[in-house]
Amino acid sequence: MIECKVTEVGEDLIRYTVEEINYSVDKNKVEKIEFKNGKILVFQHSMFGEENYQGQRKNALKLGFLSPLGGVTTIFYERSLKPGASLEFGLGIIGMGVQVMKGVSGVGFKAGYKFIKSPAYYQRGQRYTHILRGSYIKPELSIASYGYDNYYYFIDGREKHRVNYTSVAALVTFGNQWVFNNSFLVDVFVGVGYGYSTGGGGGYNFMHSLAPSSFPVAGTAGIKIGLLFGN
Repeated sequence: MIECKVTEVGEDLIRYTVEEINYSVDKNKVEKIEFKNGKILVFQHSMFGEENYQGQRKNALKLGFLSPLGGVTTIFYERSLKPGASLEFGLGIIGMGVQVMKGVSGVGFKAGYKFIKSPAYYQRGQRYTHILRGSYIKPELSIASYGYDNYYYFIDGREKHRVNYTSVAALVTFGNQWVFNNSFLVDVFVGVGYGYSTGGGGGYNFMHSLAPSSFPVAGTAGIKIGLLFGN
């Protein structure tokens, strides 16, 4: 606490004097001012004040841009909770895309909480960047449940067996999201964590990939594109 005489509370700075020496401090570094008359002035950090993001769309619907090439179509929904935090949920329709396995079908889910780096601003006191824009860390859970046809061949023909797998991974995903004109976004990400599959082996599991069971490391990476809507 600093005992002083406050001479000015500006848009960005607070000016004060101590023993007739003038000082100034960034307003973001001040929690509150307590005046002698008992009045208390409380400040909110400009990077996290809701008023800086009024009019911005806080919901996004995204598509995994390259996921159909891997045999799954992924759709994601993201909702901003507050500046610096959002929730994201994903649905994967396994088998909707390039057929990487015979007769493959199934479903996948992802859910994560984004910790977004403090939003930046273009110029102090002017326009702030979008509430969903920036680099982030996202702990997330990824689940894939699917089956495909496996054929055993014999001299007199072949026999079809349905093989089913369920794979689960706990990931920490790092990414960066760009927002354009409060309407369109691009999200690039990569993640790593631990995973398990009922099949016991590693490889591509549509929503994530697994190393062999003796080394149960999981990974994910991709690009999402999407549209923003709602406030």
